[in-house]
Amino acid sequence: LALAGYDVNKAVETLPKVLNLATASGMDLASCTDMVTDTMSALQLQTSDLDGYMDMMAKTAQKSNTTVAMLGEGILQCAGTVKSTGQDVDTMCTSLGILANNGIKGAEGGTHLRNMLLSLTSPTDVASAKLKELGVSVADSEGNIRDINDIFGDLNAKLSKLSDDQKTKALSDIFNKTDAMLQGMSGSFDDLRAQVDNADGACQTMADTMNNNLKGKLAIMDSSLESLGITIFDKFSAPLEDAAEKGSELFSELTKDIKDGDLSDEFDDMGNA
Repeated sequence: LALAGYDVNKAVETLPKVLNLATASGMDLASCTDMVTDTMSALQLQTSDLDGYMDMMAKTAQKSNTTVAMLGEGILQCAGTVKSTGQDVDTMCTSLGILANNGIKGAEGGTHLRNMLLSLTSPTDVASAKLKELGVSVADSEGNIRDINDIFGDLNAKLSKLSDDQKTKALSDIFNKTDAMLQGMSGSFDDLRAQVDNADGACQTMADTMNNNLKGKLAIMDSSLESLGITIFDKFSAPLEDAAEKGSELFSELTKDIKDGDLSDEFDDMGNA
């Protein structure tokens, strides 16, 4: 967290929340912290966005065929494009979840989403002409990029009127290939996004569930024992250091006496006996 630029107060506030996500996802704390800070930075999110962001990630992983770690990999690939095209975080998480349900996960899913957004927002001449021919608008009346699900919803409606060959050709003109995203739009996208939009407390709930078993309780006990050990060490480290130093001096003197001092003859007699 310090390496990510967090000051002490910000780090103290953030760490317990990231610990919940690590517990909920099964990730180790270091990897989870790195993933959260990297993706939040890429999305230009603030600390105040942390709770909602992690809840969305946890809920997406719970309700689609992916994991929090895979979501993190995907987000790192598409975050810049998601931000520049004005897509909301819930739209991004839902899109990555839909892609995961179609077998496109992790960094591949993020690359897929990024390329789709770029194909729509910075289309080739051929793609632009095809979108215009179909009557699909990428931007609203104020020039802002529309939500990707709304764009795909309109595109699906237009493509449904075409033959299979015409549909394949249209998709090839726009995206260079048929895209799995189309298979999950409309109903399933709306269903998943409804879950993601109502994810408040999901991370804490999942962490509590993960801890509510023998393995979780043993982990909590182990953590408590480690905390006790640290406390004891902090309390007694100074006297123990003094004792160790005095013990070292005593053993050094004893060694010297055995070799050539007062105890040398006695040890020689014992050796001869």
